Amino acid sequence: MIELNNIHKSYFLAGQEEPVLKGINFKMNDGDMIALMGPSGSGKSTLMNIIGLLDHPTSGIYKLNNTEIASFESDQLAELRNRYIGFVFQSFFLLPRLTALQNVMLPLLYRNMTREEMKKLAMEKLIKVGMKDLTHHKPSQLSGGQQQRVAIARALVGDPKVILADEPTGALDAKTSQEVMDLLIGLNQAEGTTIVVVTHDEDVASQCKKVTRIRDGRLI
Repeated sequence: MIELNNIHKSYFLAGQEEPVLKGINFKMNDGDMIALMGPSGSGKSTLMNIIGLLDHPTSGIYKLNNTEIASFESDQLAELRNRYIGFVFQSFFLLPRLTALQNVMLPLLYRNMTREEMKKLAMEKLIKVGMKDLTHHKPSQLSGGQQQRVAIARALVGDPKVILADEPTGALDAKTSQEVMDLLIGLNQAEGTTIVVVTHDEDVASQCKKVTRIRDGRLI
């Protein structure tokens, strides 16, 4: 599904080149559930941003469904992101003035759908993550675990091929963290959703099918 060949990424600070990724080779297949582990500063967030089409590599080849996307314009990449990739973050990133239902509907605004169609799809995903009775609550009225469930529903609403979860349990207690992991594992096993979990938690990583470790910009 996704293939990275010899990916390098550098940033330039005060005229100095700072290499972050140093020749990454990485493949992700349909139905994978992969943990990406590494210490702070190892390059895992940069790698996640490149996989998620949020950032460009300095050099190397990125293929999505066997199509190289280096020549794609920013609007083409935005459309690919919207259709293929769902994001879940440690800090949830829900809009505080919107209800759970409205937050989940957001990714569908870029598609040619009626409001009723968007609402129906968003409700289906909220029911799937166990939030049926809290759809009209705003984030401030929800617990951390409930907010993360809404965030997962938002990631799912466009039926993406891949979910990228960046420290999805980092802001949660142990019990709630396990509930979120159980939800992600269920999506992977029951629906074949491909999931990449960035984590520094060995317990979280041990529940994934594969564990990939990054250190100093290289996969080890």
